[in-house]
Amino acid sequence: MKKLLFCTLCVLGIASFAFPGIVSVKNISFTLPGSGIYENGYFKMISGGTANIQTYNAAQGEYEYAVDNLTFDFSPCQLIDDRSTTGASGRVIGDFAGGGVVTLSGDLRETSGSTILHSGKILEAAMVVSVSETWVLQQQNAFVAQLTAALDMVPVDGGLNTGITVGSDTLRIGDISLGLSFFIPTTIEDFQSNNTIVLTAPNPLLSAAMVPEPATLGLLGLGICFMRRKK
Repeated sequence: MKKLLFCTLCVLGIASFAFPGIVSVKNISFTLPGSGIYENGYFKMISGGTANIQTYNAAQGEYEYAVDNLTFDFSPCQLIDDRSTTGASGRVIGDFAGGGVVTLSGDLRETSGSTILHSGKILEAAMVVSVSETWVLQQQNAFVAQLTAALDMVPVDGGLNTGITVGSDTLRIGDISLGLSFFIPTTIEDFQSNNTIVLTAPNPLLSAAMVPEPATLGLLGLGICFMRRKK
């Protein structure tokens, strides 16, 4: 009886997945007019700019969607430990608290058109690193005045989390890797200063995992069903 019930649930699951396909976001690149800043022990980003969105269906280098009136907000993260070193081979290195959130809002449209597909919160993603853990913002080497960081994040809200309808498809995003890159003034040697440090030329990039299509999930469920019956 248990085997029969399990198989029935699998079949019903496949039937319930018979709706338009999911188009998965691959990358979101940002052009920000402002800068990231480090001030009084906190790292944060200034909002504004534009964004371009590429899906897994796109050709190399093609971005099918754009975000106008962009607000890109990276919640402040407090400095926990300054591990910067000085001297000829010195580097600026800081451990910052986790628990941060990235929020992307604006007007989403296809790059080839002007019709607004979604307005408001497009994506809210939370760090996988918890508030009791840390992530690293660091200068890669002493000869390049550039700070970089890579953060794993998960979608928690916004249109790309629940799905944005585009024709017969649904635009969604999977788990995210957020890459940050900034240039720092050559006079800055550590994170101890209470003065504002302007981090110029921010270059955030969100790289996302593919969201499994519903039909694929249904077939996986059916495969598990067959395995159960074989036993």
